[in-house]
Amino acid sequence: ADADFAAYSESSDCYAKNGDVMRDGKITSADIVALINYAWKGGPAPECLNEGDTNCDGKVNGFDTYLLVKHVFNGWPLENCDPTPATLRQWAATPKANVEVQYHGKQTIITLDADMDIYGLEIGLYGTGKGSVDLASASSMQLFTSLDADYLRVGLVDMNGSTRLNQGSKAVFRIDGTYEVQSAAVIDIQGRVSAASVNTAPTERDEPFSLTER
Repeated sequence: ADADFAAYSESSDCYAKNGDVMRDGKITSADIVALINYAWKGGPAPECLNEGDTNCDGKVNGFDTYLLVKHVFNGWPLENCDPTPATLRQWAATPKANVEVQYHGKQTIITLDADMDIYGLEIGLYGTGKGSVDLASASSMQLFTSLDADYLRVGLVDMNGSTRLNQGSKAVFRIDGTYEVQSAAVIDIQGRVSAASVNTAPTERDEPFSLTER
């Protein structure tokens, strides 16, 4: 689920209250559940998609969950977004994380190194395999995955408004199958999205994967 404003900007009534995904006049944990169901689980689209665009970048996706959680549990203010393209929040030009891809037999190992404190991340991959994902490193953020045919999305989301992947730490994902990273991005405490640079290891290693190698 990754929509542009142009797809749902027809009604001015849809700009009443950013974060009110359920359109009941309140912003609660029910709105978080509705947004997660849409962004990660293939659930129905909200009546007004733009009210789920909490970071005002013109798209509704897994990153918007972070700011909605932070608003509900920590009182973080949400601004109503101006749908004009010139006013939408742009992704940061400088990568704020590094992603390394390695292949071990029929597994793909993704390691993300954080260049800043990260409050959410999303990696998009194309490939073949079961697409099951194991978070092979300690993290208090919640793992979300979505598999649609050969396209796999993997994400970590701060689900209580106070957890993060600290600067200098790593997130390691073990994926069942052979996948290539198509996109990778992270979000900071202000809700700003930054791309991550991607590096693929040139050779496949046959020995079992171990976190102690890193």
